[in-house]
Amino acid sequence: MRRRIIFALFISLVILIGCAKTNVDQEQFIGKGSSVEQQAKQEVSKPNESSFNIPQDMKDILANSAKIRKIQYYYSGPETGTGEWLFFIDGKKIIYEPKRETKYPYKPDWYDSVVIDLEAKTAEAHCLGDFCFVKGKKLDLDYSKDYIKTIFDWTANIQKAEKIGEEVFEGRKTWKVNTNNGILWLDEFYGVPLRVESGEKIYSFKQVKADTEIPLHKIPIDIKKLINNSAKLKSLQYNYKGPESGDQEFEFFVMGDKIRYVPYRRIKSLDKPESFDSIIIDRVAQSAISYCFDATCKFKGKRSDLPYDSNYILTPFDWITFIVESEKIGEQVIDSRNTLKIQTNKGIMWIDEFYGVPLQVEYNGESYRFRNIKPNAVEESEVVANLA
Repeated sequence: MRRRIIFALFISLVILIGCAKTNVDQEQFIGKGSSVEQQAKQEVSKPNESSFNIPQDMKDILANSAKIRKIQYYYSGPETGTGEWLFFIDGKKIIYEPKRETKYPYKPDWYDSVVIDLEAKTAEAHCLGDFCFVKGKKLDLDYSKDYIKTIFDWTANIQKAEKIGEEVFEGRKTWKVNTNNGILWLDEFYGVPLRVESGEKIYSFKQVKADTEIPLHKIPIDIKKLINNSAKLKSLQYNYKGPESGDQEFEFFVMGDKIRYVPYRRIKSLDKPESFDSIIIDRVAQSAISYCFDATCKFKGKRSDLPYDSNYILTPFDWITFIVESEKIGEQVIDSRNTLKIQTNKGIMWIDEFYGVPLQVEYNGESYRFRNIKPNAVEESEVVANLA
């Protein structure tokens, strides 16, 4: 019996010694100072890499952008071509207005803005301007394709930054900074870039306005009263010269949604069945037809249907409706009529002081002239086609 007890104690002692050795081995493997524990500590307490690569004064400037609630700017980049698009950001909402050839605001499906929701990850086309024929949402867009990097995106996830100079943009002081996102010209006060060079492409942010309640559509009250005079006109007759007419002039007759214009004809004869002298436009029906209207037409009436978009030519009324921003820059007499010369979002316009319509427009390097204007002189019979 005594031998059995001694044997049991011996076995227990061996087991305890073995367990102790195992614990020591495990502690040597994952104990203090081991590579596993060091890696675990690094993963928990590893500071942001950017803290090692961004000087404190740079951090202070970048932090200013986080204080901005709303921002408005004009953007030009690879997506805009030669134009500039107006951006307005309010929290998680972004609205931008592409510079489109706004010939067709009378189309129900026409839109002037892209609305982005950052939380819902959606992009929608909307018509928001005062001149929209039908306001509101038009269609869903592809978020991944229609999202454009904002002024805030360029300062996000900066891991390294080095100041390489100072420059002035639009009267504002900037730091020229080399970052992992490209070269940024950071506004010293707002902490957002006014210019970016990345991947051999240039991105520009102009007229930046932060945290100010600036309406998207602003027109000085005196100019608004002037152009409202055009709403009193029931019709308008004029001669037009622009990109579509070349060196010649087209005669126009406009009454409400009906337009007839007479292109310059090198062959004056109207004695053939296919001869026509006029283009007749119906803006509501979105239609365009060729028509022989003149008294000398041997075969009067409709000739053929035409593509509406390529045959529609902007009228003075159209140019007025496109104005959402304006500033008077002078006065000038054109064709013996007094005009106000105003800078608008659609170029420079010379507005007739009495009738409130432009007599001349300069936009995107093109000139548009409206001469010999005759208000309220058009008869309905001069613009309505007889399709019988």
